[in-house]
Amino acid sequence: MLFSRIEFFYFALVVALWVVLTRTNASRKAGLLVASYYFYAYWDWRFAGLLLACSWVNFFAAARIAAPGAGERARRGWLAAACVLSLGTLVAFKYANFFIDAVAPALQAFGLHPGTLAILLPAGISFFTFQALSYTIDVYRRHLEPVRAFSDFALFVVFFPQLIAGPIVRAADFLPQLMRLPE
Repeated sequence: MLFSRIEFFYFALVVALWVVLTRTNASRKAGLLVASYYFYAYWDWRFAGLLLACSWVNFFAAARIAAPGAGERARRGWLAAACVLSLGTLVAFKYANFFIDAVAPALQAFGLHPGTLAILLPAGISFFTFQALSYTIDVYRRHLEPVRAFSDFALFVVFFPQLIAGPIVRAADFLPQLMRLPE
């Protein structure tokens, strides 16, 4: 769904009406979360699970990093796990086609045709990966307390106005605004 298309206008209108007419913050946030996943799935529904997985990995890692009694070694381990999983996924999607093209001549010598292995790049993968990781790193550095509700963190990662084209938003700027939506 492109920002310049009429579909986006109607989508944004429905979301704005939901936010204005809904009485509780919980329903507003739930509506924004559903709308944001719908917006992302509209591009290609197959990657909504990837977005959810990236959110879950970083939410869980940040919670373990900030757990009472977590030693420095464990904290570093959870940060490293979040970085490896998040950045590994990003690198796999961003550079898989480059790797396939580089090894294609060798594979063709064995009768394999890697053209059928072309990997589709998920929209906004760099934005949501770095945004989710920035949260985990801020929690590791003790610049930010982790949020308790996964839905709040997921909304931070998937918020549709900045999901595809950025900018990458800091959790310290976004989450407090989310917590104090007007009643």
